[in-house]
Amino acid sequence: MNKVTVKIANHEYTIVGEEKREYLLQLAAHVDEKIEATMKANPKLSQVMAAVLTSINISDEYYSQIKKNSEIKNDFSGPLKELDEANGKISELERIVSLKDNKIKDLNQKIEDFEFSFKQNCEGSDLLESNIKDKDMKLKEAEEIVDDFQNRLYDLQLKIIELEEKLQKKEN
Repeated sequence: MNKVTVKIANHEYTIVGEEKREYLLQLAAHVDEKIEATMKANPKLSQVMAAVLTSINISDEYYSQIKKNSEIKNDFSGPLKELDEANGKISELERIVSLKDNKIKDLNQKIEDFEFSFKQNCEGSDLLESNIKDKDMKLKEAEEIVDDFQNRLYDLQLKIIELEEKLQKKEN
């Protein structure tokens, strides 16, 4: 609590308030200036009348400022409401973008997994292709061996027939 002695219209007053000392002095100086201005404008007024007129003038200034503040608030209430709505939309869009970003990350991870799986499958198919080629070569070799054995068997059968014919000729 601050206590200040001030001089207004050549009279001393003690003001007590929660505000800072400097602020209380400024208020008193303002009132004193206004009373002096009122008395200079109307020198025939008594101090009491000058104080009442000054009070009315200060009240008028105060209420005029309240009215201006109210008009300013009204002038800005629409744009402020629009700003709040825009901020709400921005927040919603940021939330949606965040969800989309997470979905993109998930899809990118799936793509990486598919690419890895594809590479493994390609490597596996290369190995299978190599195995098939090896088996094809072995199959051809086996077929060649079978053909060779068949040819030999045929030759041997022909020799057996020849020998049997020779044997029959000798027996006859």
